[in-house]
Amino acid sequence: MELYIIVGIIVFLLLFIIISVSSTKRKMRREIIKINDAIESIDLYLGKKKDALYRSKNIIKDDDYKNNFKDELNYDDNTELNDILNDLENKFYEIIDEDEELTKNKKLLNLKNEIRNIDNNLLGSIKFYNDSLDKYYKIKTTFPTNIVKVFCGFKKYNKFETKRTNTD
Repeated sequence: MELYIIVGIIVFLLLFIIISVSSTKRKMRREIIKINDAIESIDLYLGKKKDALYRSKNIIKDDDYKNNFKDELNYDDNTELNDILNDLENKFYEIIDEDEELTKNKKLLNLKNEIRNIDNNLLGSIKFYNDSLDKYYKIKTTFPTNIVKVFCGFKKYNKFETKRTNTD
Protein backbone atom coordinates (compact mmCIF):
# COMPACT_ATOMS: atom_id res chain seq x y z
CA MET A 1 0.00 0.00 0.00
CA GLU A 2 2.78 2.46 0.91
CA LEU A 3 4.53 1.58 -2.35
CA TYR A 4 1.44 2.66 -4.33
CA ILE A 5 1.36 5.97 -2.50
CA ILE A 6 5.06 6.60 -3.20
CA VAL A 7 4.68 5.62 -6.87
CA GLY A 8 1.58 7.84 -7.13
CA ILE A 9 3.44 10.80 -5.67
CA ILE A 10 6.38 10.27 -8.05
CA VAL A 11 4.05 9.98 -11.05
CA PHE A 12 2.18 13.13 -9.94
CA LEU A 13 5.45 15.06 -9.57
CA LEU A 14 6.69 13.90 -12.98
CA LEU A 15 3.41 14.90 -14.63
CA PHE A 16 3.55 18.27 -12.86
CA ILE A 17 7.09 18.88 -14.10
CA ILE A 18 6.25 17.79 -17.66
CA ILE A 19 3.18 20.05 -17.79
CA SER A 20 5.12 22.98 -16.28
CA VAL A 21 7.99 22.56 -18.72
CA SER A 22 5.61 22.29 -21.67
CA SER A 23 3.67 25.38 -20.60
CA THR A 24 6.84 27.38 -20.04
CA LYS A 25 8.24 26.31 -23.39
CA ARG A 26 5.03 27.53 -25.08
CA LYS A 27 5.28 30.88 -23.27
CA MET A 28 8.88 31.32 -24.39
CA ARG A 29 8.04 30.49 -27.98
CA ARG A 30 5.18 33.00 -27.91
CA GLU A 31 7.56 35.73 -26.73
CA ILE A 32 10.13 34.73 -29.38
CA ILE A 33 7.43 35.15 -32.03
CA LYS A 34 6.61 38.62 -30.64
CA ILE A 35 10.31 39.53 -30.59
CA ASN A 36 10.76 38.43 -34.21
CA ASP A 37 7.63 40.36 -35.27
CA ALA A 38 8.98 43.48 -33.56
CA ILE A 39 12.36 43.05 -35.29
CA GLU A 40 10.58 42.89 -38.65
CA SER A 41 8.62 46.06 -37.81
CA ILE A 42 11.77 47.86 -36.73
CA ASP A 43 13.46 46.84 -39.99
CA LEU A 44 10.47 48.09 -41.97
CA TYR A 45 10.31 51.49 -40.26
CA LEU A 46 14.08 52.00 -40.41
CA GLY A 47 13.89 51.34 -44.16
CA LYS A 48 11.03 53.84 -44.54
CA LYS A 49 12.90 56.44 -42.49
CA LYS A 50 16.04 55.95 -44.57
CA ASP A 51 14.06 56.34 -47.80
CA ALA A 52 12.35 59.51 -46.55
CA LEU A 53 15.62 61.08 -45.44
CA TYR A 54 17.27 60.18 -48.75
CA ARG A 55 14.41 61.88 -50.61
CA SER A 56 15.15 65.05 -48.62
CA LYS A 57 18.58 65.41 -50.18
CA ASN A 58 16.91 65.97 -53.55
CA ILE A 59 15.04 68.97 -52.13
CA ILE A 60 17.66 70.46 -49.81
CA LYS A 61 20.47 71.95 -51.88
CA ASP A 62 22.98 72.25 -49.02
CA ASP A 63 26.22 70.42 -49.99
CA ASP A 64 27.24 69.78 -46.37
CA TYR A 65 23.88 68.09 -45.81
CA LYS A 66 24.24 65.94 -48.93
CA ASN A 67 27.73 64.85 -47.86
CA ASN A 68 26.21 63.15 -44.80
CA PHE A 69 24.59 60.53 -47.01
CA LYS A 70 26.46 57.40 -47.93
CA ASP A 71 25.54 55.41 -51.01
CA GLU A 72 24.50 52.47 -48.89
CA LEU A 73 23.42 52.38 -45.27
CA ASN A 74 23.33 48.68 -44.47
CA TYR A 75 24.12 47.58 -40.95
CA ASP A 76 23.60 44.28 -39.21
CA ASP A 77 22.90 46.21 -36.04
CA ASN A 78 19.60 48.11 -36.18
CA THR A 79 20.57 50.15 -33.13
CA GLU A 80 23.57 51.58 -35.00
CA LEU A 81 21.50 52.26 -38.12
CA ASN A 82 18.82 53.97 -36.00
CA ASP A 83 21.43 56.23 -34.39
CA ILE A 84 22.87 57.19 -37.80
CA LEU A 85 19.39 57.94 -39.15
CA ASN A 86 18.58 60.00 -36.04
CA ASP A 87 21.73 62.05 -36.62
CA LEU A 88 20.70 62.63 -40.25
CA GLU A 89 17.21 63.55 -39.10
CA ASN A 90 18.57 66.10 -36.62
CA LYS A 91 20.63 67.70 -39.40
CA PHE A 92 17.53 67.69 -41.60
CA TYR A 93 15.58 69.64 -38.95
CA GLU A 94 18.49 72.04 -38.31
CA ILE A 95 18.73 72.98 -41.98
CA ILE A 96 14.99 73.42 -42.36
CA ASP A 97 14.78 75.57 -39.21
CA GLU A 98 17.66 77.81 -40.39
CA ASP A 99 16.25 78.51 -43.86
CA GLU A 100 12.94 80.40 -44.03
CA GLU A 101 12.39 79.37 -47.64
CA LEU A 102 12.69 75.69 -46.75
CA THR A 103 10.23 76.00 -43.85
CA LYS A 104 7.57 76.98 -46.43
CA ASN A 105 8.39 74.23 -48.91
CA LYS A 106 5.34 71.93 -49.18
CA LYS A 107 7.38 68.87 -50.14
CA LEU A 108 9.61 69.30 -47.11
CA LEU A 109 6.63 69.87 -44.81
CA ASN A 110 5.04 66.66 -46.09
CA LEU A 111 8.36 64.86 -45.69
CA LYS A 112 8.73 66.23 -42.16
CA ASN A 113 5.26 64.90 -41.24
CA GLU A 114 6.04 61.56 -42.87
CA ILE A 115 9.27 61.26 -40.87
CA ARG A 116 7.39 62.12 -37.64
CA ASN A 117 4.83 59.38 -38.34
CA ILE A 118 7.57 56.89 -39.12
CA ASP A 119 9.36 57.85 -35.90
CA ASN A 120 6.19 57.29 -33.86
CA ASN A 121 5.69 53.85 -35.40
CA LEU A 122 9.38 53.03 -34.98
CA LEU A 123 9.38 54.02 -31.31
CA GLY A 124 6.24 51.90 -30.78
CA SER A 125 7.94 48.91 -32.39
CA ILE A 126 11.06 49.43 -30.27
CA LYS A 127 8.94 49.59 -27.11
CA PHE A 128 7.07 46.42 -28.12
CA TYR A 129 10.41 44.68 -28.80
CA ASN A 130 11.91 45.72 -25.46
CA ASP A 131 8.74 44.80 -23.53
CA SER A 132 8.61 41.38 -25.21
CA LEU A 133 12.30 40.93 -24.46
CA ASP A 134 11.71 41.72 -20.78
CA LYS A 135 8.92 39.11 -20.63
CA TYR A 136 11.13 36.58 -22.44
CA TYR A 137 13.98 37.01 -19.96
CA LYS A 138 11.58 36.96 -17.01
CA ILE A 139 10.17 33.64 -18.20
CA LYS A 140 13.67 32.36 -18.97
CA THR A 141 14.91 32.97 -15.40
CA THR A 142 12.03 31.25 -13.58
CA PHE A 143 11.68 27.59 -12.70
CA PRO A 144 11.23 25.24 -14.61
CA THR A 145 12.55 27.29 -17.52
CA ASN A 146 16.08 26.63 -16.34
CA ILE A 147 15.47 23.02 -17.35
CA VAL A 148 13.80 23.98 -20.65
CA LYS A 149 16.59 26.33 -21.77
CA VAL A 150 19.20 23.59 -21.25
CA PHE A 151 17.37 21.28 -23.65
CA CYS A 152 16.12 23.86 -26.15
CA GLY A 153 19.02 26.33 -26.27
CA PHE A 154 16.99 29.51 -26.64
CA LYS A 155 18.61 32.47 -28.38
CA LYS A 156 20.09 35.50 -26.62
CA TYR A 157 18.68 38.88 -27.64
CA ASN A 158 19.96 42.38 -26.92
CA LYS A 159 17.88 45.32 -25.74
CA PHE A 160 17.26 47.98 -28.37
CA GLU A 161 18.89 51.10 -27.02
CA THR A 162 18.53 54.39 -28.82
CA LYS A 163 20.10 57.79 -28.29
CA ARG A 164 17.05 59.80 -29.27
CA THR A 165 17.89 63.50 -29.16
CA ASN A 166 15.44 65.09 -31.58
CA THR A 167 12.41 66.54 -29.84
CA ASP A 168 10.98 68.36 -32.87
